[in-house]
This record gives sequence, C-alpha cells and structure tokens, in this order.
Amino acid sequence: MGIMTKHLQRDPRTGRLSFRRAFPDELRPFIPKQPRQLKRSLGAKSLHDREASRRFAEAQAEYERIVEAAQLRANGTSRQLASSDIGFLVQTYAHRLRKNLTETHFDPSDDQREWLAASAWRFAPFAFMDKVGAELAGRAIPWTNSERVREALPDLLSHWRKLISDGDRAGIISAEGQTGENLLAEFALTAELDATVFFDLCLALIRADIAAGVQFLRLTDSGEEIEPIEIPVAPASASPERDVVRWSASGTGHTLTSLAERLFANKVAPIGKATEQAWNTALRFWREVYGEIPCSDITRRKASEWSNLLSQRPRGLPKRMERLPLPALVERYAGNAQAARIAGKTVRQHLGSLSAIWNKAEKRGLIENMANPFAGHDVKVQHKTGGQPLTTGELNAVFRLPVFTSGERPKQGRGEAAYWIPLLALFTGARPGEIAQLIVSDFWQDSAGKWHMLYTDKGEHPAIGKRHLKTSRHGTGERQFPVPQTLIDLGLPAYLAWLGERKEVALFPELRATSKGLHDTWSRWWGPYVREHGAIPEGKRQTREFRHNFMTALRASGVSDEAISYLAGHSVRGGNTTRTYGDRSPYGAEIEKLRFEGLDLRGVKRWKVPPL
Repeated sequence: MGIMTKHLQRDPRTGRLSFRRAFPDELRPFIPKQPRQLKRSLGAKSLHDREASRRFAEAQAEYERIVEAAQLRANGTSRQLASSDIGFLVQTYAHRLRKNLTETHFDPSDDQREWLAASAWRFAPFAFMDKVGAELAGRAIPWTNSERVREALPDLLSHWRKLISDGDRAGIISAEGQTGENLLAEFALTAELDATVFFDLCLALIRADIAAGVQFLRLTDSGEEIEPIEIPVAPASASPERDVVRWSASGTGHTLTSLAERLFANKVAPIGKATEQAWNTALRFWREVYGEIPCSDITRRKASEWSNLLSQRPRGLPKRMERLPLPALVERYAGNAQAARIAGKTVRQHLGSLSAIWNKAEKRGLIENMANPFAGHDVKVQHKTGGQPLTTGELNAVFRLPVFTSGERPKQGRGEAAYWIPLLALFTGARPGEIAQLIVSDFWQDSAGKWHMLYTDKGEHPAIGKRHLKTSRHGTGERQFPVPQTLIDLGLPAYLAWLGERKEVALFPELRATSKGLHDTWSRWWGPYVREHGAIPEGKRQTREFRHNFMTALRASGVSDEAISYLAGHSVRGGNTTRTYGDRSPYGAEIEKLRFEGLDLRGVKRWKVPPL
C-alpha cells in the first residue's frame, strides 16, 4: 500500500514485533530514569493479531502521556487538578487494574496480580488485618498474593462500600490518597489534599477499586471473561497559554495532536464536546497511518493518501477488530469486495476535522506560513434526502417490547432508562445525548400544577459535569415546553417523585459516561435489543429515527415551522430578521398539538416503582 505504521520493529530471530519510539533528547532529563526510548513487546508477528494491535495502541498512548508530563516538567510548571482530569486519571488507573485480569488466565500463584494484593494490605481496616494475620500465622506455607486477595476481598469490598455509604470523607481520602498523589505526580498535576476536587478523585478511585475487585471475584469463582477497559486518552492541558509556541514551516517536532490539545484547552473560543470527539477520532486514524509526524512534514500528498486509505476502511466491524490500526485493517479486508466501506460523507467529515484543526491553529497564531494540506480535497459523496422515520408498524412494535409491556429491566438497559429514553425520544424529539444528560430539576410544575420541562446546557450532571447542546456555540438549542400528556399519563411525575425521595440528581442515575457520550452504553444495549425482537429493521437507527417521526408528526399536527425549529433545538438561520429577536420559548406551547396517527400504546404499562 506504500504506507507503513511507524514505530514498529521486528526481532530478526523470532520475527516478533515490538513498539519502539525514541524520546526527544531535550526531554529525557525530565523522564524518570532518563530512558532513550519506550519499548513494548507486541507479543505477535503481525498487527493482524488483535492483542498485538491493542498493545500497539496502548504503547502509543503511554508514550504520549510520558512526553506530555515531561514537557510540563521541562517548563518548570505543573497545573492544578481540574474536574475534567478525573475521568482520564481514573480510567488510566482502572485500565491498569483490569490489564492483568484480561491478559492472563487465573492462576492462584500468579504474581502479576500484585496490584490487588497491595490494595488489600494497604487499605483493609486494622481489625481485618489482625484477623488475616492470625490466620496466616497458623499456615506452614505462606499464601500467594492471589490467595491473600481472594481471602481478603469480600471484607475489603464491604469496607470500601461502607466508606462510600457513610460519606466518610476522611476514610476515603485515607484509602485512596496515596494512589491519587501518585497519579498527580505522574501527570505533572497538583492539588491541595483537602480540596473538593482531590476528594472527588479519591471517591472515583475507590469506586474503580470496587469494580476491579468484583471483576476479580467473578474471574476466580466462575472464570467469567472480563472485558478490558478502553485505553485512556490524556485530556488537554487546563492552562492553554502557559507554553504556547508559534510554529512556522521551519519548525520541527510539533504535531496535529499537539495543535488539537492547545485548541481544546482554549477557554476564549472553547471547542464543543461533539467537535472534540470528532477531532479525536480523525486524529486517531491519522496517527494509525503516520504516527506523530511534525506538522512541517505533512504534505497535501500525504493527506490525499490518508483519505484514500480511509475510504477503504470497512464499516460495521466486529467489536474485536474495531481497534486494529487502519493500514492493518485495510490490508485484512483487501480481498473482500462484499464488505461495506465507510461512506464518502464520513471520509469528508474526517478530512474536515483535520482541516478545522489546522485553520483554527493558524487563526490563533500557533502555525504560520504553512498551507493547509487538508483543505479542498475532492471526495465523492452520495447525498440522501430527508431521514428515515419509522413506520407506524415499526413504532408499535417498539412499544410492544417487554420493557414497556411487562416491566422487563435488562441490566444493560441501565434501570429505568430502558423505559423512559425511547418515550422521551419520540414525544420530545430530542437527540439521544440531550435526553441522557437530563437532570431532575429540568422538570417542574407551575402555579396551576401544569408540568414543564427544559433541554439546556446550564447546570451540571453528576456523571459528566458541564452539559452540552449541539447548538450551544450558536447560543441556541435550549428549549422549554409543557410535558406531553402521554408522558404524564405513563407516570413521569411519579418517576420524578421517586428520584426525589432517593435524592438523585440525574434523571437516569445508572447511565455512565464513555468517550462517546453518556448515552453510549445504553445505545449499545438498545440497538441489539430492538433487532433481536424484530422491532426495527437493519438500515434504520434505533433511537435517532424517533426524531424524524417527531418532526413528521409535528407537521401533520399543524405546528408552525418556527415552532418545529424551536422544539427541534435548531438554530435560527436566514429568513426574517424578526425571528432572531425576543424569547422563542412561547413556541414550546405548540407541542400540545402533537398527535401520532396510528400509534398504539395500549400495551404500555404505566411506570411504577421498581422492586427492591
């Protein structure tokens, strides 16, 4: 193909691959033990091997983390821990905990599980340690680490959970403070140990320990396969101007990733969450082909070759192959003419992401005298008109599913989210991500007892912090309107009251954030669920299509175009200038006209408090 993945070396004797990448000479003094390079065995002879691909990506991420921390130390600076760092730090910690569980079969004498043994001896309460110590004293042969852990964990997990349930701030910091400080030192971060943000880090770490402990017991008791945690990606620096450097055509060593990180950190012109995710995906594909080459080495020809390779990437990949590097993936599918490739629209979007990084960096003066190599490429795109709303029969099939008719709550459905997210998607037309980030205070009753709701980017969600709407950057997208009567009839007020009694903030407390958003884990369950029950056919999106049905029903119900635009959360563009003046919220009242012709919800049971 003419394009090879960099930083790979093959052992001439065994043929096995390894990741090798040299550290910049000027940064070596700021890296512990001053290594010349990072070397990691991939344990295979080909990147087609899934484990080799995973280890390669893991080594790349590790290298980038080491270099980022070394650059901070070289500048004689560190920065304060921010709430936005916690997710990355905890995911890094959790990834390391799970790594041993996923890479080796359980062996009671396996010393690779030292991490959990250390946790047991460090964190267990003294009374428990005395008990174990007494038991150990009567043994002729010392326990292995794994045996100690297996014996210790049940009481240890109870101890950790009690710390959380009691809200024992001092106990939680005592249990996880050293781990937290080690992570901060590794990534050149600082925090006052009595600061709220440091406590939040310790709380998240103890939850990660609990999750890892539960997984360990499942592995030892039943041999249940443990799914690894995704390799974490370091967040952007919180202090954007501390080490801003202007780069010109003669500059060396600065990469697209470096540019993006500085743009993510810019508080004057912040990058939206959806845009950040799109950029990170395009950057990942770029690094899989060229690695972290300097911006001065990026040519228009390289960009063209990359987009051509990207257009050959198969879509609908099995999960085990999603993380294969782009060149290896394309090579594997080279002879498979039947495999569908990603659409031209997707290729153009990824090119557009890299072009946007370049343009914004140029506007900020981060690069100078360098033509944008990603701009103006011709990409053939097959245009489609309109969306694909579900038919009346498909809608009715959805609401005959067991989660609606018999109270079924599969674990992967994330509790009551399984019931309410599809109903909110249909009757409010919101995007899945907007529904997932709703909080209880987004619903209220007026003085007449009428229920209202709000989609907004204001306020914080306990799992993700600051919320985001797709059109936040335009100052639009926020909308409020009366709660549709169908949702009230199905028990939404009772659900809100139940959440209030439990002192929950989030509308769906069991949703957990991933790199793809708060709704991602739920969506990964919902898609297969509706397919397995034959409710929604292939070719239609399982949640987003509700939005098309909502728009169609609004038009059929005689709702004005202005109100449809408002209820959909679309920004005001063009047309009469008068539309941009004043408050648009009165348009929200028109949702009461909404009717779905032929929709049959007679089998949907009214929501009731779930059993304990």
